[in-house]
Amino acid sequence: MLFSKETIKSYAESRGIPNIDEDGLRILGQDLEYRIKEVCQEASKFMLASHRTKLNIGDVNNALSSRNVEPLFGYDSNETLVFRGLPSNVYYVPDDEIDLEEFLEKPLPKIPLKPYVQSHWLAIEGVQLAIQQNPVLIEKPVIKQDSLTCYQEELELKQQNRHLLTKELSMYFEKILQTIETDPEIAITCLLNETGIQQLVPYFLHHFKLEMRKGEPDSPSLSVILKMYGSLLNNKYIFIDPYLHEILPPLLSCVIGKNVSENCRADASNSVKYIYETFGLKYKSLAPRIINFLIKAWTDNTKPENVQFGALLCLSKLSDRAAQEYIIPNIPKYTSNIQSVQDLIKKIVDSEK
Repeated sequence: MLFSKETIKSYAESRGIPNIDEDGLRILGQDLEYRIKEVCQEASKFMLASHRTKLNIGDVNNALSSRNVEPLFGYDSNETLVFRGLPSNVYYVPDDEIDLEEFLEKPLPKIPLKPYVQSHWLAIEGVQLAIQQNPVLIEKPVIKQDSLTCYQEELELKQQNRHLLTKELSMYFEKILQTIETDPEIAITCLLNETGIQQLVPYFLHHFKLEMRKGEPDSPSLSVILKMYGSLLNNKYIFIDPYLHEILPPLLSCVIGKNVSENCRADASNSVKYIYETFGLKYKSLAPRIINFLIKAWTDNTKPENVQFGALLCLSKLSDRAAQEYIIPNIPKYTSNIQSVQDLIKKIVDSEK
């Protein structure tokens, strides 16, 4: 037993209970030992939850409160306690003696302010008000950046990390690549309607880019790849925004390609038009980037005829009022005598009247 019968008997006599038999003292000692072990076990849980290896008074008080017992008050574990003993083997910490005359002569403490409740606006429409009740905000210089650029930087950082695919996605990716060679229409339809291929988007884009580099400009495979680009763009289950900066360069290259067939040039122009109409208002730098690139390729007299024709053809598709917005203001910059391009300009201008 942690507590002897004499200790329990002395405490009982101090509380005015003089006569307790031996069995009662033994039962009380066992019950007291059980209660103390229970409190210590509960206090150790609070200690571990606080990520400490030393038990303190706060843990014991929390354990007592969890058992609906009034917590201990009076002494802090940081204080050096001096114990004194009595002849009955009872130890105590003596209280400090206070001189009443000296205590009464001390000045009275300041009267605390009365509590009150006051209402104020913390923020209005997400903007915190600069009033005394609100915390002070330290403004940091914010570099204005387009959302598309943020996506691009985030994607570049993620590309440095190793990206692991599940077995099912890897099998699906390989199956689509095989289907592109055997039955392109099925592969195009799968990429247009598939729901769980978000992780495969960078893999498809990388594969398409490699195929366009090693393939011939007028090969049938180029037309299939351009349609695959269109399927990824039109798939409503894919978040394609972070990859627009990777999709635009190969599409624009096909629009102004020297040896690209007319069908491939038309498919690439339609995909560029879709990007312009769908994401042009969402990302402010996207539309000017496309327009400036096409105008530069069209008005550059060093470019071949088919390059200028492709740039002007794609530029005419971007807007219903393309002539007034982009073509007519830039006609003075165009000094080439290429008849086919001039005929196309005349046809676009006449259609806008």
